[in-house]
Amino acid sequence: MTEQDRNDDRAAGQPPGDPAGQQPPLLPPYAPPGAPTPYAPQGAPVPSPRPGPAVPYPPQLYPHGPPGKPPPDAAMWAHLSALLIFIAGTGACCIGFLVAWIGPLNIRGKSGDPFVRHHGTEGLNWGITQIVAVVVFGALTGGSIYLAEEQGWPEWVPAVPMTAWGVHLATSFAFAIVGCRRAKNGVLWSYPRPVALPFTKP
Repeated sequence: MTEQDRNDDRAAGQPPGDPAGQQPPLLPPYAPPGAPTPYAPQGAPVPSPRPGPAVPYPPQLYPHGPPGKPPPDAAMWAHLSALLIFIAGTGACCIGFLVAWIGPLNIRGKSGDPFVRHHGTEGLNWGITQIVAVVVFGALTGGSIYLAEEQGWPEWVPAVPMTAWGVHLATSFAFAIVGCRRAKNGVLWSYPRPVALPFTKP
């Protein structure tokens, strides 16, 4: 095309080299995914699209968080409530050891989450085990005192069941604190059997 032709096209209001008066396409023609575009050399990799923003989980379906995330607070209170009831109730009116299982039983019964039910069951077994331990060690202590005072047994005999009882209480309290921390961290955990006998199952 000569310079004269270009000038004639400009005078007629048409773009140079386009006798039909249409603009040339600005975008490359459609190509299926993975096909090379006119702006990429043959064989060049086609960049993948960037991922979009994360869609939040529906809170009405997962009130405790996304699927797989356990509700740790309720599970933690399954252990902590039993421990606090035992200590406070025994110190206030000497019956805390009889009702330490109430807190875990309430949490276990109101939750349908398997994680909470597991820890609620462990706390419930811990509370029931304390009743058994108090009855057994109390009977042994009372019997050893009777034998020492009435039957002439050595005076140190009552110290044996009393010491064993103290060790059991200290161990039980320590494992209850461990259970609180494990539940708070979202870990399935069970008491050693001497500390929480398996009276119930989840």
